Amino acid sequence: LEKYDSTLKDLELQAAMASSATTSPSKGTSADAQGMDADDIAMQDKQMADMLLQQRQLQQALAAMQMQGYLQDHPKVKQAEAELIAIDQAIKQRVVEYNKKVSTGQVAFQSATPNNGEANPIPRLTPAQIQAQRDEVRKVYDQAQKDLLVLGNERLKMQSLKDEEADAKAKLDDVQNHLDQLNVENQITGRIDVDDASAAQVFKKSRPFKFAGMGIFGGLALGFGFVLFIGLMDRSFRSPADAKMHMQNSPMLGVLPNLPDDLSDPEQAAVTAHYVHQIRTLLQIWDAGRGKQVFSVTSPVSGTGKTSLTLALGVSFAAASRTLLIDCDLVGGGLTQRANSIVKRKIGRILQKEGLLTDRQLEDALHLANGSRRRLGEILVELGYLKESELTQALVTQQKASIGLIDAINGESLDDCIAETGIANLHILPLGSATAQHISRLTPQTVRKLLDQCRERFDTVLIDSGPIPGSLEASAVASEVDGVILCVSRGEQRPLAERCVQHLHSLGARVAGIVFNRARTEDMVLDGTTIRSSQPMSSDAGSMRQSAKFGPMARAVAAAAQGEEGNGNGNGAKG
Repeated sequence: LEKYDSTLKDLELQAAMASSATTSPSKGTSADAQGMDADDIAMQDKQMADMLLQQRQLQQALAAMQMQGYLQDHPKVKQAEAELIAIDQAIKQRVVEYNKKVSTGQVAFQSATPNNGEANPIPRLTPAQIQAQRDEVRKVYDQAQKDLLVLGNERLKMQSLKDEEADAKAKLDDVQNHLDQLNVENQITGRIDVDDASAAQVFKKSRPFKFAGMGIFGGLALGFGFVLFIGLMDRSFRSPADAKMHMQNSPMLGVLPNLPDDLSDPEQAAVTAHYVHQIRTLLQIWDAGRGKQVFSVTSPVSGTGKTSLTLALGVSFAAASRTLLIDCDLVGGGLTQRANSIVKRKIGRILQKEGLLTDRQLEDALHLANGSRRRLGEILVELGYLKESELTQALVTQQKASIGLIDAINGESLDDCIAETGIANLHILPLGSATAQHISRLTPQTVRKLLDQCRERFDTVLIDSGPIPGSLEASAVASEVDGVILCVSRGEQRPLAERCVQHLHSLGARVAGIVFNRARTEDMVLDGTTIRSSQPMSSDAGSMRQSAKFGPMARAVAAAAQGEEGNGNGNGAKG
């Protein structure tokens, strides 16, 4: 790609030089009759070659504006003409300076059309030939980009297969160790020594009974060994107690059940809401000294329910403070999909960015729009600041582009990039137009700068990131937040969770705690907390309707909050 990119730039320079050769002397591209002209100098001087290329680009831009119907007094046209005049003057000045250096001997003179003693000089390429070469190189360049993307995907697959191979080897080693242990035990218990003939006679007489006893003992031992073998093979989390035992260095924040989408069991929904509020309280206590807190939610693998947990915690935090949800999973994008949030760039910003509107004109139009029901674009056209065609093109641009995370990182106003969720005090910064190709934009420095802006506006920030260590953006976020919430689920492989915690520690991240998701009903009872709902879940609710798209867990939290507000006493659940 670097090679083809360099070739394309060289061809662009040649094309500009070839085109500039046909321009009139009034444009400042030739020297006096006795000196070298701009084209000849460009063959030897890179600064002149760059100026000729810039001149050609400005001429093409002006021609394009005239074809699009821009008037002579349009701000963009005036700016381009001013830049063209400036570069023309710079070219003239450079021609004079260079010829002066040649005449004084400071620069060695080289013929612009050397023939090396041959009968015919070396011909220059025509613009058409240069364009043909440029088209061919562009095709190869585009194909190389596609090949690079395919190669990147294959490398990710290869790394995933290597991880699976390592896990399989670890399981195989455990099984082999267990088989060796069983062989040793079998050799020890299988030795039977007969001391004398009488003992042998007794053994002979009671052989049927001995065989029966050995058969019973062997059957029990075989069954026990088989169960033990299965247990050693299964290295997944089976219960919250199993997670606590193997993840001792990370505190357990809470246990959440696997809720049905229709919330058919009000008691179970009340238990879920209680546990979510409990997790939120523990997080507030965990690092209360900071005041404003920023947490990221991640998991060892995708599909553990981390996005549902982020939404539910967001609803819980929003009941007490201004809360912002940030979707930082550039591959999954689950938070943006759940919230169905698409933030469009404001029409005034688009017009300013295109150079069609000044700050003063925008202020005047906004002042008039605030006092009426008319749209901003209509007022701008009536005031004569815009043409109808320019407004139409701006509206098309607005519909095509959505803004969010990457735009906020690139310097857009945070207020313009966030959206409301329909729940009081709860806002979201969606992905916008960000994709997996923008991962390189997320660095610890850019994340830190964004979070500093978020702390000024919000009391709590929850970031939904991809799984660790497979997600690059998750690592960049984990190193900058106050704490990381690790979501694991029943049936998840224990080695993956352990590797995830080790990776977080290597980044210097602080693990706030673990949430065990999709627990069974008996797991909730064994966890040691019983809850009795003293009032029904609320089915009415503007916020319930708004949070329906958030999933059953967030709906349970929102419904519990509505129930408490409706009752007026705040005692929706007792422990």
